[in-house]
Parts: sequence; C-alpha cells; structure tokens
Amino acid sequence: MTPLAVSQLDAAELIGRPWPSVGIARAFVASDSRAGVVAGIDPRQRASGRQVGTIGFVRDYRDDAALWAVIGSAEAWLIESGADVLRCPVNGTTWHGHRAVVDMYWQEGGEPSFPLEPANDRLLPEVLADAGWLPVHWALSYRVPIAPWLAGAGYAEARLAASGFAHRPLDTARFGEEIAAVHGIATEAFARNWGFSPISVDELAAIYAPLIGAAEPSSVRMLEDRSGRAVGFFFGYAEPAPSGGGSDTRFVAKTLAVTPAVAREHPGVGIGLAMAVHRWALTNGHRDALFAMAGEQSFSRRLGERWGSPIRRYATFEKVVARP
Repeated sequence: MTPLAVSQLDAAELIGRPWPSVGIARAFVASDSRAGVVAGIDPRQRASGRQVGTIGFVRDYRDDAALWAVIGSAEAWLIESGADVLRCPVNGTTWHGHRAVVDMYWQEGGEPSFPLEPANDRLLPEVLADAGWLPVHWALSYRVPIAPWLAGAGYAEARLAASGFAHRPLDTARFGEEIAAVHGIATEAFARNWGFSPISVDELAAIYAPLIGAAEPSSVRMLEDRSGRAVGFFFGYAEPAPSGGGSDTRFVAKTLAVTPAVAREHPGVGIGLAMAVHRWALTNGHRDALFAMAGEQSFSRRLGERWGSPIRRYATFEKVVARP
C-alpha cells in the first residue's frame, strides 16, 4: 500500500483558534482524509525531569491508515523537537482535555455521551496500541442516582454545616477575581495529579469563561472559610435537553477541588459542597448525576463505586523515547 502523504499546518488551522498552550505546536493532516492531530511541546510539562510532548485534538477516527499516518508523523516531529515522553490524546495540556474512551462506547450501545466527554470510538486506542503506545492513566465515569446518594451520605453536608464554611455561586461580575481564586485552589489541589503542569490565570480563564457562561449559576459554586477566603470550588452543568423533547437530563459533576489544608483539617467539607449542589440539581429535575472522568485515586471514583454504576472507561496513552 502506498504510504499516505501527511501535510504540516499551523495548529490553529486544525483547531480553529490559537494554540491554547505555550511552546511550539504543529498540525498534521493526512491527504485524502479528514484525519488530523496537533502535536505540541510545552516546556512546563515534565515527567521525571524529561520533556513531555503531546498529541491531541484528534480529528476523524474512521480511517485507521490515515490515523496511523498522522500520529506517526506527529510522533516523529515531537522526537526530533526534543520530547522524550509522548502522551496521547492530550490537547496541549491535561487542563485543556485528555483521555480516550477505551470501553463502553456510546457508538456501540453504551450510555449516551455528555458535553466535554471524549468522542472517539475504539479505533483510536487500537491504533495507539498497535503503534506501541501504552495506557498509563485511567479514569471512569459513573451514573449516580442523586436521591439515594443524598439520603445515604448526608454526614458530609452535616460536616460542612458544622465547619462554619459557606458556599455561594461564582460571581461572574467579578470573573477576574473569582478565576484567580479558582486558579490558586486548583493549582494546590491538583499539583500531585498525573500529568499536572502549571498554567497561568489567563490560560485558566480562557478554558472556564465559555463553560461557566453556559452553566447555571447555582451549579458553579465557591467554598469559603470563616474569614471569607475561597478554599474550594465545584463546577457542574446540566446536559442539554433531548432534541426530541423530554426533561430527563443528567447533571454532570465535572470538577471538585479544595485546598489540601482544608481537606486535611476539615475532611468531608468538599463532598458536602458537592452534595449541596446536587441537592439543587435534584430539585431542578435532574434525577441522575454523572461523576465525570474520575481518576483512579479520586474520591469521586470511590463515591461512584459505592452509589452508582460505571458507564465509560478512559485512558491516556504514553510512549517513552529511547535515545542513545
């Protein structure tokens, strides 16, 4: 078979907006195919001191030969550009999105997809595995009936009430101040997470501004200690109503974070915050929640195992470059 020609483009030409990270990036697109990826190197991303290179913004999963060709070209460019640890799919940084669906595909009769979830079918992980990539980070999404969870784990709400902490909707009129607080909390809370790299407040604002604008104000909440200092936040959203009518929409619990000091000194208040938001979701007609893309060691995963059932499994793949 004649090898597919692969063209290099500016990353913005494939993703339709400026490259969201720092460093360098190139898009790779196969001829006679819609398949394309963006490869990038952000100098802030390191793994055991080695430079990380990412491949993400994967477009079109239907042609295995074209997908193989663009991933291979992106991989070669990353290695030539100095990356030693390659990760896929990662959209520049893990903040901007990563992971591929690897089980319980919605295209094969699984639970319907939800906003901000990876959209791939099984072709992408199969191509990566065949090309020598290994899954190194796993996550699951769970469907959780809200009412039984609230009834059975109310201790967390009681702990939140007893702590003297308060919660309120994020104030979009003070978005700059609020996102700066979210940035500080998230940087502390996620610093030990797999794939973590620092980003600026402006980068985080660019991620969250369109998401918060589309969410109900009551589903994006700030946790404050007794002095009024922000020490945690919760970000969730309801999925759009079905196009055919009906109101049985799921509530997506996307991100919960509290500072390590608060988690250590006041265990349970973060879950109390999440439960308060889910109580609001239940009263607004959402019977089920989706605990979205919970990492292996996350508390959300333990809650999902206890109170819900898995609907999707994900992985992020890695390849370590062997240099002479």
